[in-house]
Order: sequence, then structure tokens, then C-alpha cells
Amino acid sequence: MNTELPVEVQAEGWNNWGKRENEKTAWYGEFGNTGPGASTGARMPWAHRLTDTEARQFRPEEFLAGTDQWNPVVEAGKLP
Repeated sequence: MNTELPVEVQAEGWNNWGKRENEKTAWYGEFGNTGPGASTGARMPWAHRLTDTEARQFRPEEFLAGTDQWNPVVEAGKLP
């Protein structure tokens, strides 16, 4: 998500390592990536191209939210 993907990223995006059953337990989604490896035209058919609304739930401050009010984005800014 929102990552610069290099040319080394394979066009299919993810590999099931020869085990089709892995496709039942893995979930591959992407959003807002850039760079030579970001083209989604040849991604696996079960890859998810997220909309703005779908991607919002995976933002660190949403995905890692807990009852302790910790905000990983703010805390990351405090690192030396």
C-alpha cells in the first residue's frame, strides 16, 4: 500500500509456491503503489485491487488501532 515497487516485483504479484491451497488462506491486496513493479495488469486473478474506501481500513492508524489509543503513525515520528 502506497509503496514504490521495484522492477524485481514479479508481474503476478504473489506466488502460491506450487500449492493452490495457499490461495484459500492468503489474501493479497494492494493500493496506491508506484514504480516499475506496480502494474496490476498481470496480477493473479484472486489479487484485490483496493478502492480508497477499502484501503482505508489497512492504514496503520486504523489497522493497528486498539483500546489503548496508540497511534503508530504519530509514534513513528518520534523515533530518533
